[in-house]
Amino acid sequence: MQGQIEDVFKRYDADADGSLTIDELQGMMQDLGGLFGFSAEVDSSTLMALLDADGNQVIDWQEWSHACAVWPQCLK
Repeated sequence: MQGQIEDVFKRYDADADGSLTIDELQGMMQDLGGLFGFSAEVDSSTLMALLDADGNQVIDWQEWSHACAVWPQCLK
C-alpha cells in the first residue's frame, strides 16, 4: 500500500518538486474520481484546504502520506 501511495504522489507531481500544487491536485482528482471517498462536489481547492496542514498552498509528501493513513479508502 505504501508503494501505491508513493507512486500516485510521484505520478501527479508533474514538476517533480516533491509537492502537489492545486493544478496537480486537480489533475489527480479528475483522473482518480472519488479520491478519499469524497463526492464529486468536492473540488481541488477544498481538498487542498483539508490536506495542506502547514498552509503553504502545496501538499508535500508528509501531508499526503498522513492523509492516506487517515483516509484508508484513499487509493481503493
